[in-house]
Amino acid sequence: MVKFVALAAKLEESVDLNVNKVLQYHAIISIVVGGIAFFLPHGLANTLYGGELTHHLHEVVRMYGALTLAQGWLTHATRQAGDARVKRAMSEAYAVSYGLQMLALARAQWTSPDSHTALNIAGIALFASLSAFYAYVRWRRTIKIFELPTEQVKSTS
Repeated sequence: MVKFVALAAKLEESVDLNVNKVLQYHAIISIVVGGIAFFLPHGLANTLYGGELTHHLHEVVRMYGALTLAQGWLTHATRQAGDARVKRAMSEAYAVSYGLQMLALARAQWTSPDSHTALNIAGIALFASLSAFYAYVRWRRTIKIFELPTEQVKSTS
């Protein structure tokens, strides 16, 4: 068991994780998905849920799109920040946010399984994976992965 833990620690240190690239991809995907949800809520809701589209569902999809678009823009604007604490805080916020979204979908699935499709289960898996990834980045990696390549590392916590 000790050898396995040592091997896992060695492998973890050898993985080159570029947080700026991760945040860049996150921003692009969030801006695209948020833009689609905001500007085309009827088409997105109809594709995801099918059937009759209520005014309230249309409104909720548009609001979720606005929030997703805005957080994508915020991520894009701050991903090159020189302060590692900003990127670390963003990773922490994403870990918590995606974890809460996963819990919301899981609760909906649990309380009314007949009214949900496999798409809901896929959403649960997606948000759980994103939450776990950002939690790993935030709490398992050292602060130096958040630094820009040209900066001196000042801290290791």
